[in-house]
Amino acid sequence: MKNNPTGYVVVKNKKYPYSIQEVDERKIYFHCDGCLINQEYLKEDLAGLLTALPEMILDELEYQKAKKQKEAVLRFRVNQEEKIKIEKKAHKEGFASISKYLRSLALGLPAQPAK
Repeated sequence: MKNNPTGYVVVKNKKYPYSIQEVDERKIYFHCDGCLINQEYLKEDLAGLLTALPEMILDELEYQKAKKQKEAVLRFRVNQEEKIKIEKKAHKEGFASISKYLRSLALGLPAQPAK
């Protein structure tokens, strides 16, 4: 039941659209990708929903950021000569860290050197 935006809420200088459709005389259908809401509500709850919307979007952004955090550690040993070669290659390719360089190589990702 997604349609054109009814309005926008601005969070951290970014506009997040939402849409509201009337279902019947007591209910509305509310959709907002910014906080992953896609469901019916009682009309009487709409004011509270719109008031809470910025905080819900911030919570979703924080949750998505936490999901992307790198928690696992991968370690391996190299000799001093290999370490120097790896560091030189990472630097030559423009990577900000050896970790980013090795991750890019291991996962077959396109090179994303530091800006």
